[in-house]
Amino acid sequence: MHPKEKIVHDILKQLTPDRDALLKLISSQITEEILIDIANADYGWNAEKNLIALKSIKETGIIPTNKELDYDVLSLSRYIEPEEHPKLDIHALHVRRVFCCAISLIANSFSSDDYYNFLAENESDILTRLIESVNYLGNDFQLKLISFLAWDLNSDSLNSFFYKDDVTNKVDIDNIIPIVPFMYLVLKVFALIYLVLKTSYSITENNLKILVECLIEGAGTVEDCYKASPDGHKGCSAEFLGVFNLEYEDVYRYPKWIQFGKEIPVLIAHLKDQELKNQLKKISELISKNEHLYKKIS
Repeated sequence: MHPKEKIVHDILKQLTPDRDALLKLISSQITEEILIDIANADYGWNAEKNLIALKSIKETGIIPTNKELDYDVLSLSRYIEPEEHPKLDIHALHVRRVFCCAISLIANSFSSDDYYNFLAENESDILTRLIESVNYLGNDFQLKLISFLAWDLNSDSLNSFFYKDDVTNKVDIDNIIPIVPFMYLVLKVFALIYLVLKTSYSITENNLKILVECLIEGAGTVEDCYKASPDGHKGCSAEFLGVFNLEYEDVYRYPKWIQFGKEIPVLIAHLKDQELKNQLKKISELISKNEHLYKKIS
């Protein structure tokens, strides 16, 4: 084990890693009406089957297979932006979105083909919408998402942060896909740091600095992958916390990451370590500078 890897795992353990804490909390706020809305999201297709599966999740916390639940209804439900529907119950829409996103991310952590596996790009979209909704619902939900991310990151997936050459050498220069899952891993580290700052989580500044160093190292690895095979990634753009094809990818999720990045200068005001503050401020600037890419094609 890489020396830094053990340090990071120890830090994550301090963040109360728990896969199910967020799902349990949000399930306590799920009403029959919300379950029916989700079950019918795909124009009522398999609504009865979906409702049985969703009720079971609320009652037991057990994630059903894709034979028991049409996961498309979760995707369709999370796409709804609550603030764009002021005539509806905005609180209920955020509760519904957190429920759908939490189920999706847990299901995606399973390796079995019996569960729906989202592509890394979709995981990024799920995570941004989840962060927005837990921010709306408040501190308890934000803390439970921190617990989920700590659980998710406290696994072998972090190995790649500490063996940069291995990651770079394994990239298929004719295919961007090997890079994208790693980029999502970087985004999860950023999400964890953002939420720790947002909630003023009780963590030492030295430990926070180590997480920030992992974020910078991971983002650097993504950049190195692109530099190692520019022809293989022709037409794509590599920016800090951004790996995407401007021609083919949906870009609606990236402005959300930019918005989170823009919040950082305010969130770090209480920090005493000036070097740490400078690192986080620089990260905010690097994320925000991507905004022109999305405005250009909007």
